[in-house]
Amino acid sequence: DFVSNDGDPDDCHGHGTHCAGTAVGTTYGVARGAMVHGVRVLNCNGMGSWSNIIAAMDWIIGHHTSSYPGAGGVVSMSLGGGFYSAINNAVNAVASAGLAITVAAGNSN
Repeated sequence: DFVSNDGDPDDCHGHGTHCAGTAVGTTYGVARGAMVHGVRVLNCNGMGSWSNIIAAMDWIIGHHTSSYPGAGGVVSMSLGGGFYSAINNAVNAVASAGLAITVAAGNSN
């Protein structure tokens, strides 16, 4: 949890849980057998910082490569914002670590 800096990534906003359920819900999810690790970067109002998002992506790379060496994976980020080169660099690092990335489009419209 990169918002409260604890080990409980509780989704008090609900949007991340909704998106995860669509992807990996046990009854209707697209990838029902997938393993999910919640990584919270937005507060209960759906706001967050670029630095927390970048730190979370760094954590994801480290966790995935140490826990699942050589395995593929998907990072789903349902968040929005404008162009920021540091985010692009972090996303490129995640992709270089062998993880596919999905990012929301049009959430602000």
